[in-house]
Amino acid sequence: MLIGKVYINIFKLFIWIIVTSFVLATIRLLCLPFSFYSTTASNFSELLVWALQGFRFDLKATSCVAVLISPLFTIISNKLKWYFLALISFLFILLAAINYHYLSFYKTPISSIVFGVFEDDTLATLKTIWIDFNVPLSLVLIGFASYLILYLYKALEQVLLVPSS
Repeated sequence: MLIGKVYINIFKLFIWIIVTSFVLATIRLLCLPFSFYSTTASNFSELLVWALQGFRFDLKATSCVAVLISPLFTIISNKLKWYFLALISFLFILLAAINYHYLSFYKTPISSIVFGVFEDDTLATLKTIWIDFNVPLSLVLIGFASYLILYLYKALEQVLLVPSS
């Protein structure tokens, strides 16, 4: 019984990995016209390589998160799993959005420089971020993307984990 529960929870995490990776890839493709790479790529094949490399990174990152949360995911109730995945999905997309904006400004992924926010005038830095990056709209869009992940996850879970009769 316990082994079956573990396998089902691993499969549920696998569904979450696939759904989250596809949503992140879709967001990346929607942001492509506004990104640094769209102006520097010389042809479509370079953009395709960029998109596939990003998708591979998303699969790797979500898989690592799934491995880390799998023990907790196995012992919590089904209702709590929904809220837990909501929180993890929101944080995942929030970090992806922060990385995207950081990359578009500094032309490099997040590095130790970002922690300089606490060494400089923190209030002025946060105020600039609030104004320049439209934080309220970004949070609404991140919330929508998180909801989309959970909606697709729930739909796939119902289709793929139908009890056999």
